[in-house]
Amino acid sequence: MSESHRLQQTPIDEKSRLPYLFVPDDRVLAYLAGKKNYLPNSNVPICDDNHVWHERQLVKNHLDGQGEALRKSRMQFVLRASHNNYHGYYGGPPLPETAPEMYGTLLLQLADYIPPIGLDMRRASPRKRFLDSDQIVRLQQSGEVRPESAGSVRGFVTSHLLSQQVEVSAVNRDLLLSGGDPAYNYEVMGAAFGVMIDQIGESLPQETQAVYRYGYEHRLIHPAAPPSCEMFVLDYMVGNSLADIMPYATALQDQVQSGQ
Repeated sequence: MSESHRLQQTPIDEKSRLPYLFVPDDRVLAYLAGKKNYLPNSNVPICDDNHVWHERQLVKNHLDGQGEALRKSRMQFVLRASHNNYHGYYGGPPLPETAPEMYGTLLLQLADYIPPIGLDMRRASPRKRFLDSDQIVRLQQSGEVRPESAGSVRGFVTSHLLSQQVEVSAVNRDLLLSGGDPAYNYEVMGAAFGVMIDQIGESLPQETQAVYRYGYEHRLIHPAAPPSCEMFVLDYMVGNSLADIMPYATALQDQVQSGQ
């Protein structure tokens, strides 16, 4: 394969700017169901459980080291042969140029936005194919597309929210300055929650909100996702337990107490 082919840029969805996923293959579902992942009489795996779109060396210094969260925000279980074909043909998609652009990309991927065109990499030369509605739902719900590292992604989202400059009411500021532990003081937690809502509203690029609405209307994001991007970020930050929101609450409290 020629050098020019190896260096081609991964095609991206024009609407969301997300890279195309692989066309789903039923052999991957068999692997996810716990069936044997090796060829007969071989230790060569059929599937690769760690396909990502951005090479580590390309993102490690991107946006002051925050690019690793982008790399870990989406992975896909794919056939090992397809994985190898991809890396022999593509050099990766373009990187978001700013932190708000990266934030928008992460949110769409966290919402399971599936570009309606996929890459068929089962041959040496890739083909673009439209995904039908069943394939889109499968990629959203089967578990074969998911974040590689939820921790680093949540860390970036939290950091980006905290960077938003919003006016903190005197009441909320006094509560955050009180020194009360948000885990045990509901008033302090409520103050942090109020600031977070304002920061979420400030953080969302209009383009990201528009793409999210489009994805919701055209069923390109997860069926269980809320209708607005703002509601999605709020649900994501609140999470499933108090432990999910605590890193944000304590970091905000430290930020306010240090006078930032």
